[in-house]
Amino acid sequence: MGGGGGGGMGGMGGMFGGGSQLGLNMLLTQMDGVDNPGFFKKLFRRMVNVTLDGVFLPREIRFNGTRVRFRVPPLSPPRYNLFFMGATNRPSVLDEAVTRPGRFGRTITFRMPTREDRKDIADLYFGKKNHDPELDRPERREEFARVTEGYSPAMIEQSLSLALMYAFEEGRQGFVWKDLRAAMGNIEAGLAEPVEYSEVDQIAVARHELGHAVAARFYSPEQTSVRLSIRMRSGSLGHHRSIDKEQRFTQFRSKMAGELRHTLGAIASERVFYGENSSGVSMDLIQATNLAAHMIGTWGMGPDPLDAEMSRKAAAIGEQLISRAEVTQGLQVEGTIVGTVLSNPVSRRMVAQVLGSAFIDSWRVIYVNKDPIDEAVQALIAQGELVGDEVGGLLDSVGLRAPAEDDPWPEEFPHVPGLPIAEPERPHVVGSA
Repeated sequence: MGGGGGGGMGGMGGMFGGGSQLGLNMLLTQMDGVDNPGFFKKLFRRMVNVTLDGVFLPREIRFNGTRVRFRVPPLSPPRYNLFFMGATNRPSVLDEAVTRPGRFGRTITFRMPTREDRKDIADLYFGKKNHDPELDRPERREEFARVTEGYSPAMIEQSLSLALMYAFEEGRQGFVWKDLRAAMGNIEAGLAEPVEYSEVDQIAVARHELGHAVAARFYSPEQTSVRLSIRMRSGSLGHHRSIDKEQRFTQFRSKMAGELRHTLGAIASERVFYGENSSGVSMDLIQATNLAAHMIGTWGMGPDPLDAEMSRKAAAIGEQLISRAEVTQGLQVEGTIVGTVLSNPVSRRMVAQVLGSAFIDSWRVIYVNKDPIDEAVQALIAQGELVGDEVGGLLDSVGLRAPAEDDPWPEEFPHVPGLPIAEPERPHVVGSA
């Protein structure tokens, strides 16, 4: 379960990186020699001049003050300027010899379109394809621009083309919002697979995805949910996607902590409703472990400011949430952040505390909203997939609430033999982040 082209110079990544230098040398040689005279021009001059030298013809004579040359003069430098341009979608693999001044010394970065950009791009492509006039309303265009966060112009054009294809399949001349929703789902998560879930699986997948959505609603207020689905796509049983309400370039600890709770919302939901979790949380745990390790080892954000007993409990829970798959992968690659952080007992304990604290918060908000979540489960099963304002409308309609201090707290996970038991927290001063 869970949420979630090469061209140009980037296609020669292996040659431009640490591998063979053949492609790189060929490119640099061609760039240096592109303004040199051609082979046949140089050959003609060489043959004429060598022949004249062989018959001992003087190179020049003077006659009545006039100098007459008997050799073909060398080619003069070109009178034109050359401007090299290149494009790649993998700038990280380019060798420094290509990007240094004198080669491709100036770099222009093209970012993904902003929301206003996407509205303009949508105006362009909507005007070229038959569609329901209702999609021309400013509110609907605003909604389209919002839910297509991260889309390139090509992806926007493809979504409209797919939507029109779906309309044609049903004998309609123009696409409607339903077609557009299906097209965007295919672009984001792959083609929906024609499988029928059992009733038990339907409820389990819906509870899983709503765990993400509810945790995000309470702990990531700067984000908004734009897709909630229980349709199988690309092997994923369901899908939840949220985006920033406003484009931001700074990421503070509070946002990272909220993202952790969003990620762990699914496993918290399964633990609340079933007392255990499914195998569908594997990618959630990998992503959460990776994020927590970077919070501790890369950004110096530190553990949550908890008292000693709560910190011990959070670390005990978090130790069992650390993804062993992520640990193994990190340790196999020398020098990776995840491997370095989790191989150090002190930083590993901080990662466990951060994960455990996030799980506790997600568990509590799911626990106090069991009935509203199951009400939302039935609506989600009936629809199969919700997009944009439909997700927020569903969450608003079921009456969610934040947990109070006297609401239940989760128990520690049963200890697994072979795993270390967290030691009591030593007294220390914890600063707020």
